[in-house]
Amino acid sequence: MNKIILIISILFLTTSIKGQVLLVDSITNEPIVGATIYSNDGLSLDVSDINGIIDISKYNTDRILIQHVSYESKEISTKMLSKSKTIIVSPRNIQLESILVQDPNKYDYVVLKGYFRTYFIFNNKPNYFYDGIIEYYIPIKNQRKVYHKLLEYRYFQNNESVNDYVHIFGISLSFPPKIFPLESKSSINQIPKGVNHIDKGDKIFFMKDGLNMGFIQKTKSGNIQFYFDKVPPQKKISRTLFKIKGELYRGLTIENYSETDIKNPSLKNLINGTRLAIGAVQIKKEHGFIPMETFEEFYVIERSYLQKADVDKLKKSFTKSIYLDTKSNYSREFWKDLKDYNISPLSNNILKQLNTVLEEK
Repeated sequence: MNKIILIISILFLTTSIKGQVLLVDSITNEPIVGATIYSNDGLSLDVSDINGIIDISKYNTDRILIQHVSYESKEISTKMLSKSKTIIVSPRNIQLESILVQDPNKYDYVVLKGYFRTYFIFNNKPNYFYDGIIEYYIPIKNQRKVYHKLLEYRYFQNNESVNDYVHIFGISLSFPPKIFPLESKSSINQIPKGVNHIDKGDKIFFMKDGLNMGFIQKTKSGNIQFYFDKVPPQKKISRTLFKIKGELYRGLTIENYSETDIKNPSLKNLINGTRLAIGAVQIKKEHGFIPMETFEEFYVIERSYLQKADVDKLKKSFTKSIYLDTKSNYSREFWKDLKDYNISPLSNNILKQLNTVLEEK
């Protein structure tokens, strides 16, 4: 791994004039992939690629915020960035409560209680933000249905942006916010057909047509990191449905697990997950392609286990829909507990938007 980092660093030195900066782990010196870069006004500018590199030449902002589910957030001026070849970011110490059991495999379900949040940008303006606490009841032994219980959440929206969306796309193409997607199997089992798995021991690469689309690896800390972008490097995915045209530029899935089988990680070992979609949609030629971005995160804060009979007794209390009402529903200020679990705080840019640009409903 150190040789790989050295090679990347040498290559980086030869291309730094183009504005590339390498993000690295402060402890392991491993490249940090999937870090999101935000501007002053909360818009996402970039995502560090599979080699941990960002391209600052396209940033038009005074300061940026670097954010990743597994690392401490870092704010830095673009002037400082232009003088740097490498940015060092400190890993976050995840605080997770687990109910100790002698043998988890004797149980039928793992219960993952966690914090989720989603930020949607439409036409370069914040459209909505919501976060909350949820419980997932995930089968361990087979592919039974995943149940969930939405405990509480808050919802904010930009009325002007929402109205613009409806004006362009209509009510029929307006979809309510939904919970973070978790299925009974890990994302490695959902990789599309045609993607080859190249096993290198502690790291498996996902390759298609000679292009590297991601990997799953065992890090120096012993955890398992999964990274997959459904869009090949330097390409886009285009789709057309009737008169609607869509383009997807990034379709990232990032998951982190505690020690588990690298070839088949179990969701009972999930620590956190991220979904990022960057694309554009055209429905009318006069509007052109309108950019959209969705950023979703889920952090496990508590893990427990149940037998099937116990889950059956709880079914009446489960939330049936994956969609949320566009109205806050909470009894306590759960977002103030994030620091207790060392979950990355909201960026200052998004915090400034709450109850100003983004109005709570």
